[in-house]
Amino acid sequence: MTVGLTIILAGLLLISDAQAEETVAAGTSTNETTGTPAEPPRAQFPFAKGTLLSNDLLRRILKVRTEDGTRTFIYTEHTYFFRNKEKITPDKLVIGEIVALRFDTDGEGRAIVRRAKAYGKPAPAGAKSTDATDSAK
Repeated sequence: MTVGLTIILAGLLLISDAQAEETVAAGTSTNETTGTPAEPPRAQFPFAKGTLLSNDLLRRILKVRTEDGTRTFIYTEHTYFFRNKEKITPDKLVIGEIVALRFDTDGEGRAIVRRAKAYGKPAPAGAKSTDATDSAK
């Protein structure tokens, strides 16, 4: 009788282990202390940092020289721009200054900026604040 009970208990343990493996394989997990489903990790947006090369106000396009080369970013009316803790408008960006961008990539592969932060020393006083020649072409 004890052998039969041992086999039944072993079978139950195997079943519960198999269910736990299926849960992990399905990508769900639980909080070990409370047993409640764990929250999924927060999505992190891609990040880019580099020197601002141009700011086309008409097309809402930023060109930034990053470590990986020159990249083009699109901003919208929903993009937030900051310098230090002050909220600014895109026309206040200075060509040559360092910018950090958080962005999404849309279905067509375009990089859409969520937040842009300008910091570091801006370009010398004679630098243009926007690249008007790009919008005229």
